[in-house]
Amino acid sequence: MIKSITIPRINVASLIAAPVQWSDNCQVAINARTGLVVLEPKLPRVSQEVFGSKGTLLLKGLFKVSHQLDFESLKEAVDVYKRGHTAHQMEVDSTSGDNHLKQKFVFVEPLLVQHKWSPVDPVTKRCFLAVLYNTYDLIILKDDFSVHRMIENVKTFAFINYSMLSYISDAKNLVLMSLGDYNEEQDVSYELGGEEELQSEMNGEIVELSWNKDTTSLALTTSLNGVWLVHFSDSLELESGPQRLVKETRFSISKVQWVTFERAEYLIVAQTGRVSIWLLEKQQTVTTSFQNYEAIAGVYFESKNDDIILNVAFDNGLIECFTYTEQLLLPITPDKSNAIVKLVSKSLYKHQLLSKLDTSTGGKEDSVEGQFINVSTNVIFGGLLSVAYKIVPKGVINYTITSKDCMELALVRIRPLEKDIPGTTTIAQLIRFWFDKSADFPKFPNEVEELDGFVEAIGNIKQEMIGVKPEIDLDYLGSTPSQHSGLNKLQLQFNFNYSIITSVQKWLREPVISDIVSKWTTENLEIVTAIRKWLNSHILDMVTMDKLNDEYDQYIVQSISSTLGQPVTISVSNQFFTETFTANCLSPDTIALESGHLWPRCQLTQLPILEMESKTDELEINHYGVYDRITSRSLILRQLLSEIQFCLFTGNRLLLEGK
Repeated sequence: MIKSITIPRINVASLIAAPVQWSDNCQVAINARTGLVVLEPKLPRVSQEVFGSKGTLLLKGLFKVSHQLDFESLKEAVDVYKRGHTAHQMEVDSTSGDNHLKQKFVFVEPLLVQHKWSPVDPVTKRCFLAVLYNTYDLIILKDDFSVHRMIENVKTFAFINYSMLSYISDAKNLVLMSLGDYNEEQDVSYELGGEEELQSEMNGEIVELSWNKDTTSLALTTSLNGVWLVHFSDSLELESGPQRLVKETRFSISKVQWVTFERAEYLIVAQTGRVSIWLLEKQQTVTTSFQNYEAIAGVYFESKNDDIILNVAFDNGLIECFTYTEQLLLPITPDKSNAIVKLVSKSLYKHQLLSKLDTSTGGKEDSVEGQFINVSTNVIFGGLLSVAYKIVPKGVINYTITSKDCMELALVRIRPLEKDIPGTTTIAQLIRFWFDKSADFPKFPNEVEELDGFVEAIGNIKQEMIGVKPEIDLDYLGSTPSQHSGLNKLQLQFNFNYSIITSVQKWLREPVISDIVSKWTTENLEIVTAIRKWLNSHILDMVTMDKLNDEYDQYIVQSISSTLGQPVTISVSNQFFTETFTANCLSPDTIALESGHLWPRCQLTQLPILEMESKTDELEINHYGVYDRITSRSLILRQLLSEIQFCLFTGNRLLLEGK
């Protein structure tokens, strides 16, 4: 069982804006109308902070509110971006970010109309977050919420993959843009519906883009509630379309989404009063009507007794279910085991109970009944149902000031989760494992007698997750470090060990706990040594000593092997002073000057860290340098920084310290 988390002080946007978005790294971005609330995952533990006193998995122990991005902070980020970048003629003019946005918002209240995460980048283990305001300004944010790109005159957008974005720049002009390249000539533009026979049929502007999983098909939703389909090649060249799927109608379209279920891919279009499902592989379509005409919060499949069940959740808390076949959708009555039915019933009962106990109502038996409002429902990670909801008094006028307003985010496991997404952080992989196996975790011990059983159960869970302790093949360098399966298993093992070690500090004096802590601490040291040995071999394979012409290359190599060449000396500067260092491999963590002063070393390059600003991994264990001031032509340094932009030892993102 997973207990919901309360998001305080949030006026969540309506469901038409798809207000809750999950990233591959288990980050959650919530549309608060004029800004965003972002939840970041924490390293999951097995303490009562995460599992509670009754063994229930608590979401508040797995997430923290990292950012509340309002309009003012966004203006500041845009201003910083424009001071540091040459304006791109497709994107922004030369005015300051503050004035630029102020001018647009003179007559328009700043509202966030769309936001999406990019797929995870396996090299950096990061996801971009793009936000679109009602001024048609698209702002792409890095994970530290600085501005990566800003594009004007965008009607709607969708990420293609971690390095490409698609957006509509005018009524029917689709642009495919590289996220890392500022060269306009590399952008590809397609005129959709540009032919004369399509102009008369494809009415209205395109307001939503929906790509399928392998980015070969794109569903287009128009402002007149029509849906069209376009097909692309594997190289993203336009092959055919647009092909009309849904004719324009006065009934609004709530959901257009691609769903992969039981090895088949479906396109689901849900609109007021009805839903249609396309199985494109067989060119088959089924359509049915609803009894409900409320707004649709989400649609999803689940399997029951060998039948495929389509669930349609409405914003009033009701749900309609249908048995799906390739020929028809047959309505069925949702039973009490349905995830939405159980969540609504339990939440309303809890609200009613709390309202009776509320001292402000005097404990009256006729306290106001609650109304369940479903804000967003969608399936994440292949088997987890994410439901964002609010409960307000039913049948009365309700006004709540922003500081008192809140939203609940609930997760319900409806089937086993899919395999981990390649390239995600180790913390995200552990979070998904906690979600999937929460029922198998032992209750955190309150008595000494419970420790033996607890340690045995945790050992079994570790064995299930990691399997046999992996070894890194030092001779195998065919894959990049970000995709090396052996490295990933060691990083998982390190994080799991660290999680348990930090969870059981309360019982450290007990022999059974001190033994397991000592064993897994030693295991983590062995993991760090093995990864460092692999990294050193990887560096030495890059180039031989007779090709090392740069002093930084020589310093890096001699910091891992003192037998290669004469000791080299380099000068490293920051904005205040310069220090001189002689290469040695005495310690991988620090290097000493002749005066005896110790400087920390970058865990990737072994260079001294003198800058006031440095990076650390999400566990704040390892430290890395920021190399903005280095003008060296070092081949090894450049290759290391391009190949490994995450913490190699923990498998997590690198963040500026203090962020």
